[in-house]
Amino acid sequence: MTAWIQTFTGMKIYPLRPDKKDVCILDIAHALSNMCRFNGHCNTFYSVAQHSIYVYEKIKEIAPDDKWLQSAALLHDAAEAYLPDICRPIKSWFLGFQQKEEQLLKVIFESCDLDWPNKKLWNLIKIYDDIALVTEARDLLDADFSHITKPSITPINPMSCFEVKCLFLDICAKLHITKWVQL
Repeated sequence: MTAWIQTFTGMKIYPLRPDKKDVCILDIAHALSNMCRFNGHCNTFYSVAQHSIYVYEKIKEIAPDDKWLQSAALLHDAAEAYLPDICRPIKSWFLGFQQKEEQLLKVIFESCDLDWPNKKLWNLIKIYDDIALVTEARDLLDADFSHITKPSITPINPMSCFEVKCLFLDICAKLHITKWVQL
């Protein structure tokens, strides 16, 4: 399979046949900071990177000393830097997509020297991912997704692409996620 994409840093990555040497945290931060949640249907721009930071911050509140869990939370949507984000309600209709996305995410975790989360820890991250989703829907879509879970009291305050990219990279540095460009 020769399907590849060129990244922000000029690298090639084969998202359907990923290699950990092709993963770069700068590419991930850049791409996610430029991708809008809800397929762009928000009432203002809100990036996947900021969503990832939101989930990281919620995990940090409950596990302030667990850098691995915080890292896993921050990178839970990192595969979307290389594969398109497909909205949750229709993702299951694309046969094989979730498996390819998980395969890519596992390679990203491996490239960042992170063990893959067990089901219990992944489910914990997904709880906060759902809280983020419901809160974002309330604040950015004027929609009620409370059938999924209860939203956070704290409102979402969207940041610019540049601000969120810098914050994402700063958090990566603090967590020692240092998979930078291989020159």
